[in-house]
Amino acid sequence: MQAVLQITLTLHLIALAMAIGITLANAISQYQFWKLYDSNKEQGLAAFKATTKFRVFGIIGLMVSILTGLIMLWLLNWSLTALLWFKIKLAIVVLLFVNGFTLGRTTSDKLDAILKSENNTDEVQHETIRLRRNMQLFQLTQLSMFIIIIILAVFRFN
Repeated sequence: MQAVLQITLTLHLIALAMAIGITLANAISQYQFWKLYDSNKEQGLAAFKATTKFRVFGIIGLMVSILTGLIMLWLLNWSLTALLWFKIKLAIVVLLFVNGFTLGRTTSDKLDAILKSENNTDEVQHETIRLRRNMQLFQLTQLSMFIIIIILAVFRFN
């Protein structure tokens, strides 16, 4: 039983690291995309298409992390659910999904639609600036929530 718990914990941490790494890579690649887009729209569009494929791996990492977390809870007879730090951690994991499927996905989809259109009016430029700000807010929020999850797991207060 202890070996299964340790293997599950290892997979849990690998999956969490994968989700965090993909989120960080997305933040860096978004920064690079905007830099390229401002100087050369064609290169920027190619970079954007490449970065949108990373999302799937981040979602997979988060899903595996949740699955292994549930397995560990089951192995520990759900004893962690009584602890405050764990309840907060669980709420933040839910917020990661909500933020990802609301602000993250909608912003990315709107940006994709604007980038595919050839329309370059002032209104489109203002919308692009707003979407850039929303994407930065999304990335910062996701990374902040991951940092809070790590801090909660390390300090485990009651």
